Amino acid sequence: METSILQMIKEDAKNVHVLIAEDDLMMQGLYRRLFHGIFHTFTMKSNGAEAYDYFCNQKKKPVDLIISDNYMPQMNGMELVQKIREKDFNVRIIVMTSEEDLNLMRTYMLNGVDAILPKPYNEDLTMKVLQRTLHYINEKKLLEHYVEQLESMARENVARKSEELKNRTTQERTPRLNKIEENETLVQKYKIRNSINDMENVDVEDLDVRGKEKIDNFREKIAYYELLLCSIENYNIASLRLVLKEVLEGVRELIKALDIIGVFPVASQAATHLIKFVENLEDEVFTDISKQELFIDILVTMLEDFDKWIDLVFISKTTDNIHYFDASFANTCLELEIIFKPNEKNVSDEDTIEFF
Repeated sequence: METSILQMIKEDAKNVHVLIAEDDLMMQGLYRRLFHGIFHTFTMKSNGAEAYDYFCNQKKKPVDLIISDNYMPQMNGMELVQKIREKDFNVRIIVMTSEEDLNLMRTYMLNGVDAILPKPYNEDLTMKVLQRTLHYINEKKLLEHYVEQLESMARENVARKSEELKNRTTQERTPRLNKIEENETLVQKYKIRNSINDMENVDVEDLDVRGKEKIDNFREKIAYYELLLCSIENYNIASLRLVLKEVLEGVRELIKALDIIGVFPVASQAATHLIKFVENLEDEVFTDISKQELFIDILVTMLEDFDKWIDLVFISKTTDNIHYFDASFANTCLELEIIFKPNEKNVSDEDTIEFF
C-alpha cells in the first residue's frame, strides 16, 4: 500500500465511526489488524441482524460508514442494506462479496452502496475505495459544519431584527405609513455587502424605463402591504394566507421589473425562491403565535429594506453601487427559510457537527 494513501486514510478516519458486519472469524481478525491505529471508533458485528440493531440504537456516536459481507446468517448483506436504506439514505456502505452475479450487483447499486469489493480480500483496491469514501464523508461533515454555523448566524440576525422591531417607541409592531428618516446604519450595512462587483458601475439613468415604472408602482404599495401584515390578528391563519397572497403578488410584479432591467439577477432569483417557499409553508408553522409574529416582523423589515433600496437607487440616487441590495435581500430570504423550514427527521445534535 502506498504511504500517501495510508496517511490520507488516517487523516480522514479520525472522526469516522465504522460499523463492520462480518461472520467469518478470519476476516474479523483481518479487519481488526487493518483498522487498528486508523479508526478511533469501529464496531464489529457477526451478522446483519446484530449490525442493524446496533445501527438503529447507537446514540453516542452515529455510524458514518458500514462495511458488510454479503453472505451472513440471520440477515445477509442485501437485507441489511435494504433495511438501512429504509431508515437512512446518507450513511456510506461498502459491500464485500465473492459473488459475481450481475443482478445482485445491480440491486446493491440501486440501494445506494458506494462500492462492491471482491473476495478474496484485495488490500490495494480496498484501501483506494476506503480513501475515496472517507474523503467524501469528511467533505460532507465539513459542509454540514459550515451550514450549522450559517444557520446559527442567521438565527441570531433574525432575533436581532425582531428585537429591534419590538423595541420601537410604540412598543408594538406598527406599519410605517410615512417616509422614514434616512438610516445611515442601514445604508452603510448595505454598502459593504456588494454582490455583483463586475456590474457595480452600471448607470441608473441607462436602466429600462418600464422596469423603473413597475418598481415605482411596487414602492407605492409598500406601506399598504405593511398595514395589511400588521393588522393580522393572532392565530388567524386564514387572514394571514390572504394577506400573504396579495403581498407575494406584489413581489411577483417586482420580479418582472427586475427582469426587465436585467442587472439584478441575485435579487430576482432570491425573490422567486422566497415566493415558492412561503407558498409551500404548512399552516402548522403559524400555529405558534411567537413564530407567526416573527414571520410577520421579518416580512415588514424586508418591505422597509425594499423601500430604502428603491429610494437610494432610483429616487435620491445617493449610492455609488446599485447592487448593494442584492446580497442583503438574498441573505434575508435565506434567514427566513432557515428559521421556518420544516424540521428534518433523524438529525441529532451530533449530526449537526457533521454538516451545510
